[in-house]
Amino acid sequence: WKLNDGRLYNLRADPREGTDVAVHYPHVVKRLATALEASLTDEKTPTAATDRLEVSPETRKRLRELGYVD
Repeated sequence: WKLNDGRLYNLRADPREGTDVAVHYPHVVKRLATALEASLTDEKTPTAATDRLEVSPETRKRLRELGYVD
């Protein structure tokens, strides 16, 4: 499932997101909207500014080669 501005897409059946199926699956819309709201208001959920990811030396080297990190 993908919920975007109240529109719901079944990505397995419709990977190009051509048909909004929200009217057929209101329970899925509600569940996803509730989960999204909870994740945005939960103080325990890290934000992009505070996320820390452990990166292996090999991955860091590759990211540097691609210009993503200094």
